[in-house]
Amino acid sequence: MLYVIQSMFIVASPSAFLAFNYMLYGRLIAAIDPQFGSDKAQPKMEKSRFSFIPPRIVGRVFIWSDITTFMIQIAAGGMLGGGKDSPTLLKLGDKLFLIGVIAQGVCYILFTALLTVTLMRLVSERQTAGLNRSGRGCMGLDQNTVKMAVGFYFSSLCIAVRSVYRVIEFAQGHNGFLVSHEVYLFFLDAVPLVLAIGVWVILWPTTTLDRIASEARDGSQAYSMESGNAPLRLPSSDSSLRN
Repeated sequence: MLYVIQSMFIVASPSAFLAFNYMLYGRLIAAIDPQFGSDKAQPKMEKSRFSFIPPRIVGRVFIWSDITTFMIQIAAGGMLGGGKDSPTLLKLGDKLFLIGVIAQGVCYILFTALLTVTLMRLVSERQTAGLNRSGRGCMGLDQNTVKMAVGFYFSSLCIAVRSVYRVIEFAQGHNGFLVSHEVYLFFLDAVPLVLAIGVWVILWPTTTLDRIASEARDGSQAYSMESGNAPLRLPSSDSSLRN
């Protein structure tokens, strides 16, 4: 029973790692889109030209999906703990655990797709408008935005490695190769998760996003002046997500 509880917490622990990335997405939109936060009529459902889902609900939607898959895995752990004398219940618990891990991975793949669309739209706009005046960066993006993109994809890659490992492990069953060799637990589960969250310690999102927001505001105002339009009064990246 103690082994089941221990395994349950190990398997379900990445939920907090995923939630961090989900919430960070909204902060990224607020930083790269100076116009986001100007709609006071429907603040929660306000859209951004870079995101096909309203940024303020992205965190909520994916965190709830994370909670759902977490509960599925908890239920599976209960079956495994209470099915010691029932092979049928043990088998059902294994399958339910596998379903929970797969569902969690699919949700994160959808989130990564959303992030990719956002970055593609941003690259297209920056290259068209020529807003990267610093000359540093990649594909029209400034250096700080590139750092955030690298951070997101590196973190996502580490999470994907861990998810694939867990799916294969549960598919092999209790007598499988992976579950009987502890070294894989460290190198394909623990290490990827440490790297997935550790990359943000290096990049430190708060500072990086502030720099992105500052460059986006300066670039938008300069573009407005060059095109003969009045500069927009732009909300700060922090206040745009408080409503």
